[in-house]
Amino acid sequence: ECVDALELADQALEIRSNSFEAFYTRSKANLELGRLEEALADVNRALQYSESSTREDRRVLCGLKDDIISRIEGTGMGCSKTVVDINSRRFRASVDTLTEL
Repeated sequence: ECVDALELADQALEIRSNSFEAFYTRSKANLELGRLEEALADVNRALQYSESSTREDRRVLCGLKDDIISRIEGTGMGCSKTVVDINSRRFRASVDTLTEL
């Protein structure tokens, strides 16, 4: 599923290079694959392009960024279960959105 998400995100970025949803999806997929540096770069791009999005979107992106940084630093703290559940739902929704493009 992560490899498919990466491919869909890349295709979406070819169509709309400033899609924060595509960068979010790619970040989550890279995180699941253990590609932490790539995940961090993608979530930073998602934050850059999400300036006009909702506060909830930005909160989810910031939570993902915090999770990635904690894994890079080796603290392993990650996010709370609630944030992880929200992120999982948003990841699935992002993949669905990208599929519609």
